[in-house]
Order: sequence, then structure tokens, then C-alpha cells
Amino acid sequence: MAQANPHSQKIPSDFALSNAKRSDVALALGQPQEARKFFEKDLSLSHTLAPANPDAEQIQRDWAVANAKMGDVALALGQPQEARKFFEKVLEISQTLAQANPHAEQIQRDWAVANSRLGDVALALGQPHEARKFFEQYLAITQTLAQANPHAEQIQRSWAVALANLGILEIQADGDRTRARALLEQAITIIEERLAINPHSADLKQLIDAMRSWL
Repeated sequence: MAQANPHSQKIPSDFALSNAKRSDVALALGQPQEARKFFEKDLSLSHTLAPANPDAEQIQRDWAVANAKMGDVALALGQPQEARKFFEKVLEISQTLAQANPHAEQIQRDWAVANSRLGDVALALGQPHEARKFFEQYLAITQTLAQANPHAEQIQRSWAVALANLGILEIQADGDRTRARALLEQAITIIEERLAINPHSADLKQLIDAMRSWL
């Protein structure tokens, strides 16, 4: 169907979604090579749609997701250099959308995550100073979101994780230990506040224990 209607937005999008679901399953089953085949089809379809629809927000976001999935596969295959190329495209798309939609919460979160993933890749490549640049941006975006949404648990958790990431990086890179402790303590305080609201959350307890282990 998709090949018979190359100019239809609806059909290629549905076809890409089908590929994405199958590739997600393959990746979850530890079959990155199989996942790559499906993700490549998804990326090809998104790459066809997105440049032709620069103002279509969902199509642009789908394009970013397709690149992110390919980045995930590259990481699973032990190819961080290849992964970086895909995540750089994710950042480019996400940043463009974020600048055009400064009050769109999910789009801002997408932009934050894109920075976080590039930070992870930089660490995998043994480039802590490059990682710091991306983690600083991740923190700046999540902090802005968190201050605007003080009761949104997921956003507050993301802020805490952003703080902890930078704190741990400072420790691992033999950086500023005083700053590292301050960042981790602030992250722990945020999670403690969430636990006061949701005391039975196993995820929050696990997260705070991991943060405390670095102090």
C-alpha cells in the first residue's frame, strides 16, 4: 500500500508505525540486527515525509523518533560513533521544534532528552567534556520545565536525574567534587519530596538509593 501511494501522508505514516512496532519488539528481544532492518524502513519513510512537511509537527517528531531508534540500535550493536550521527539529527529536529514551540511541554521534553542521549553517547566515546556540554543543556531545559510544573512528577524526576547526571559526571571525570555533591544533594531533595507524596513508589526508592550511593 505505501509503495503504491508514495505521496500519501496517511499511508506511509501507518506503514512506518507498523515497522516501528515490529522493530521495538526485536530490540526488546535482544535482536538489534533484526530491529535495524525495520527501523531503516521507518527512517526512510520519515525522511520522505518530513522534508516535504516542515510545518507538520507530528511528522517532524516522528522523524526525530525514527532517528533516535536507529541511534538506540547502533548503541546496542556497540557502534557509538554511528549512534552519535543519528542522535545529532534528533537534536537538530528537536531543537528546531522547541524553538518554534517554547511553551509546548512535550516538545521541550523531547529537546531535553535529545541532549541527554548525546551526553550518554559522548560518555560511551570517552569524551566527558563533550558530555558535560549536553548534560548542562539537559539540566537547563528540565529545570525550566520543573519550575513551571512543580506538581508534575515525571518532570520533577527528570530534573532530579539531570542534576544527578551532572553530579556523577563531575565525580567520574575528577571534576569539581563540591559541585558534584551539591548537585546530587539537590537531586535527592527533589526525589525525597516526591516520595513524601508517593511513599510506596518502588521506582522512586530505587532512584534515590542510586543517587545516595554516589555521596
